[in-house]
Amino acid sequence: MDGAGLDGVAERREASNLQPLGENYKPMSQTVPGSNNTENKGRRFGGRTGEPFTFSFEDRTIEAWPGESVAAALLAAGEVVLRIAEDGGARGVVCGIGLCWECRCIIDERPNVRACMTQARENMQVQRQQGLG
Repeated sequence: MDGAGLDGVAERREASNLQPLGENYKPMSQTVPGSNNTENKGRRFGGRTGEPFTFSFEDRTIEAWPGESVAAALLAAGEVVLRIAEDGGARGVVCGIGLCWECRCIIDERPNVRACMTQARENMQVQRQQGLG
C-alpha cells in the first residue's frame, strides 16, 4: 500500500470543509426543532409521545418510550454491551435492523431474542446473554 488512501481522506476532509467539534458543539437533541426531551439530552432526539415506562436490564431500571425497541432504550441508557459472545468478546447493536443478530439478549427468560427487533414493554426482564444462551 502506498499510503495514498490516507492522503485521500485528508484531501476529502479539506474539500468538504469539515471542522472538528469545538466549544459551540451541541448534541442533535438540543438543535432539532420539536425536541422536547429534557431527560436524556444527547442520547435521544426528536419529540416523544406517550408516557415513559421502565423495564429491567441486569437488575438496572431502564426508561423507555412507547414504540421504542429494547436496543434503542438500552443504547439511550448507555448500555452498549448486550451479550458476551462464545469467544468471550463483548457484542452490541451493529445493524439495528435484525440482520446481524449481535444484539441477542435474554428477554423474559427467552434466549436469542434480537433487542433491535423487540419493542420495549413495561416491566419486561432483559438480561445480557452469555454465549449461545
